[in-house]
Amino acid sequence: MDVTEAIRQRRAYRAFIPSEITDDVIDSLAEAARLSPSALNMQPWRFVFVTDRSVIHQLVTTLPSYNEWARNASMFIAVCSSEDMDAIVHEDQDVRKYVEHPSQFGESPDRPMCLFDLGIASGFIMLQATALGLVAHPIGGYMESGVKKILGVPDKLMVCALLIVGTHTTDPAAIAALPEDLRKDESKRPARLAIDRFVFRDRYGG
Repeated sequence: MDVTEAIRQRRAYRAFIPSEITDDVIDSLAEAARLSPSALNMQPWRFVFVTDRSVIHQLVTTLPSYNEWARNASMFIAVCSSEDMDAIVHEDQDVRKYVEHPSQFGESPDRPMCLFDLGIASGFIMLQATALGLVAHPIGGYMESGVKKILGVPDKLMVCALLIVGTHTTDPAAIAALPEDLRKDESKRPARLAIDRFVFRDRYGG
């Protein structure tokens, strides 16, 4: 599958059937993240791949009711980062520097890059999952403190997202088990903005 087809096929499905997540699959997803770009090559990402069913069941307890569909997934990936891994872009500098104490540069506005870099790496994982015939559905609805406790994530790291990974099914029973307001998204991609709503030429709003 080429990258254009992976982009077209990627969907945040919620109806899953059990599937095996092999070490080869995990290695393939991890390699996709490893090759993604980051500012100053800081690679400010840490991922926890969870396939142990008992741990997944624990993680489900950190989810609100609208994300309970994730209990049928075959893997959770905790997406983690921290600003102390970051490349900070300083507006008053001609170069980008990694510093432990950005405040030493005074009042200049700083732009942490770690979340942007983490999003790219997560996107690479999602596309690779699609190419492997899997769904990697990103969610932000979870109790972070609970996830960190269950997975032993250090306090200094943020759990910025969870990727819910599994094999999609069109089985009517599986779709019917979803909350009613989520079922329609299984058969039809949610509406996307028209390109002219978010792409401008030469000047914002132009």
